[in-house]
Amino acid sequence: DRDQNEIQKIKEELKKYEHEHADPEEQVSEESEETADESAKKMEKLVGLLAVVAGLVVAGAIIYAIVHYGGLIHGNRGKEATTQTMEVVTTTATTESSLVTVPSFFGLNREKAAKKAVDLSLTSNFVYENGTDETMDSLIVVDQDYKEGTRVEKGTTVTLTLGPDPSTSQGIEVPALVNLSGDEAEKVLKDLGLKTKKVYGNSDEVKEGYVMDQSPKGGSVVNKGFSVTITLSKGMKKVRVPSLGGLSQSAAEAELARVGLLLGDVTGDYSGEVGIGEVISQGIASGSYVDKGTKVPIVISIGEQESYRYEGTVTIKDSPFKEGESGNVELILKIGDQTDSIYQKENASVADFPLNVLFEAEKEGEGKVTMYVNGEEFGTYKVNAAAVQE
Repeated sequence: DRDQNEIQKIKEELKKYEHEHADPEEQVSEESEETADESAKKMEKLVGLLAVVAGLVVAGAIIYAIVHYGGLIHGNRGKEATTQTMEVVTTTATTESSLVTVPSFFGLNREKAAKKAVDLSLTSNFVYENGTDETMDSLIVVDQDYKEGTRVEKGTTVTLTLGPDPSTSQGIEVPALVNLSGDEAEKVLKDLGLKTKKVYGNSDEVKEGYVMDQSPKGGSVVNKGFSVTITLSKGMKKVRVPSLGGLSQSAAEAELARVGLLLGDVTGDYSGEVGIGEVISQGIASGSYVDKGTKVPIVISIGEQESYRYEGTVTIKDSPFKEGESGNVELILKIGDQTDSIYQKENASVADFPLNVLFEAEKEGEGKVTMYVNGEEFGTYKVNAAAVQE
């Protein structure tokens, strides 16, 4: 029904078109010559022809649209894929051009290994195997951090370990040397074909001149000619003695302990300048350097000493002379270790007797006085020296 309506509309449009554009005289003639049936048949053929043409046009338009837009989309996708592929290829090519393959450096000496690294645009860093004498000329590469065949960027640093050729070297076990004297340790190492390097340090436990540490430790395996470092003790660390003058005994002891020293013997003495109980002097001068743990003796003030002198008197009643005689008289005092002349007179006579002489002694106590007349002993007299406060 829909098709018939469409055809009918087309017919009406064609009739209208022909009527509007036809010559008036021709219209009258045609209308008079043709019958109504013939006109209807012609119109049917014309409408059918137009319908076929319209269908062909519509179909062509649809096909064109499918081909055009489908090709455009496919073309864009193709371009994107091509671009991505080019980028991947370019990136891969660029990355590959900056990479190098790490070779094997094993068995090469330092010079050859360094040159091989440079030829491949690599940087070489050399380290030494534990126990290796770095001064040896026959060292070769015994290890490398990057395995052979590894791909790395140009400029990469390859660490190469140098050591003796395993096929030609024999290891020597380092002995334990701690607590040996320096000379003993050096001899032991020399007998094994090893060298000795000495350094020094303080130790509170190891005696001076003895080994307090070593490197490498005992039991390590090294090559012949390797230098073993031994640390020799210098004894206890030296400390500076502080000044103790004027301190109390307890304060002096604390000050000594602060620097690692000990309080030694404590004695007392008189002092008119230092207060009772304070340090007058110390047995080791302040500023001196001594071993840690050294004992420092001190002298403590017991206050100002009272001043005394020691005096005595000797009286000799009997005269060694007769009336009209004279001679030389001398008195000699002896108390302890003291021996002094306490009286001398030439031309002494009876008139000088009884003789009273006051004398001073060095200390308190008993003694004797001997009288000499003209150089000969005349008599001995007991005396006593007593302390007299000044």
